[in-house]
Amino acid sequence: MFAFGRALYAALMCSLPPDHPQLLETELRQGVADVPTRELLASLLSADPDQRPSAAMCMGSEWAVTQCDRMRFTGAVVGLEHRKEVWLAHAKCLTQLSIELPPFRIVAKRASVVLDVLGKFSSMRSTQDLLKPIECSFEGVEHVAQGVGVTREVFTSLFDALKAEADSAAPGRVFDRAVDGDGGDPVYLPSTRASPQQCEAVGRVLLRLLLMGLPCPLKLAPSLVKSLACSEEELTIDDLAHWDAQLAAQLRGLAAASPLELAAMELSFTELEDPRRVDEPVAASNLRDFVKHKLEHALERSRTDQVTRLVYGFRAIPTLDCVLDLLGARGLDALLISSAVRVLDPLLVARSLEWRDWPVDSMVPALLTQCIMRLDQSRLRRFIRLTTSQNVWPTEGFTPPITIQRCPASEQLPVGSTCFHILRVPDYADPRSVESKLLMALDHVGEQDMGYV
Repeated sequence: MFAFGRALYAALMCSLPPDHPQLLETELRQGVADVPTRELLASLLSADPDQRPSAAMCMGSEWAVTQCDRMRFTGAVVGLEHRKEVWLAHAKCLTQLSIELPPFRIVAKRASVVLDVLGKFSSMRSTQDLLKPIECSFEGVEHVAQGVGVTREVFTSLFDALKAEADSAAPGRVFDRAVDGDGGDPVYLPSTRASPQQCEAVGRVLLRLLLMGLPCPLKLAPSLVKSLACSEEELTIDDLAHWDAQLAAQLRGLAAASPLELAAMELSFTELEDPRRVDEPVAASNLRDFVKHKLEHALERSRTDQVTRLVYGFRAIPTLDCVLDLLGARGLDALLISSAVRVLDPLLVARSLEWRDWPVDSMVPALLTQCIMRLDQSRLRRFIRLTTSQNVWPTEGFTPPITIQRCPASEQLPVGSTCFHILRVPDYADPRSVESKLLMALDHVGEQDMGYV
């Protein structure tokens, strides 16, 4: 850190820092007007090594926050891609700095994965717990190694269960599914039935996914993404259309109504729209406020406590706030929500595969490729899950890519190694059996971890 301090001083002052403490103090006072920068340099160049801040402390210092704010307000970071790069670099640095911390262990049962994982995230006592390396395992499944693939599988299972609860309108659900969306993938908002503790834990899980560079398997409503980003953007009718297309169409028609049409409707503010304006007639002068209050009630005020606690959990690491603000709603959506191809293209999957140790005269690779090309969406997602433990495809593909590893001839089923994105396939004596073997393996993916090693 002393070397970093000398480099930062040289960059700002165009000279090397003096060795004498009093002379250094004078130079900093006269040459560095910015107080956070001056204080950081003084601590980095302290003669006492114990007084120098760590790299993690530097990243959370007022100086780092100030630099992010300057980039945000002066336009130093231009465009969505640049914002994403700044976040990814920051997240990678934080993760590397935390790699020596003791791991945060999660042991979950498949039957109670929501309760187990959210309970574990609720029990976190400090922000440092969110930065610790995560080790996950399923209770009673000793043959599954504790690795990155298992961690992804636990998170995938968690969101699968959350989605299933929402889709079936289960009484204890954490999320609600869109009432009547616009025809695309359904979106989700925190349920009014969810407890504040559950929502805060989900917020922490989402932050952890973002730090790990994993997309969220659940498509969150655009209004919730804006809340997570603490965006100053107002809610729009387009945001509502993802959640309730019928109400959005009504508000569009209302927003386009003429003064005479508004008068004929005889609308007025109610307690739900604005308690201070109850019974005030809706006219052209206050129509915008009326529509705004309708939007806020439908998307936020009806579940204020849940959204607030989810955002609180997502913003659990104060030193990240400045970088999350810089990322913004669009950047957050791009990294967490839209960074996955939700309709899988069999051709894309097949072309991205790598083949290892297969002889040129083997017919298995060609027949296996043809089989993958014929898979429906359900089985294609199971193939992705078998090989990577995820059920969504990142827009930039997987790193490392999915590799089909040749194994000696046998009648065993293909087996996935999710930690390394490898599918181990025997070089079957009868190559035509590869399709039936793969389909059998895919049809059992997720059942007591069959197919995983």
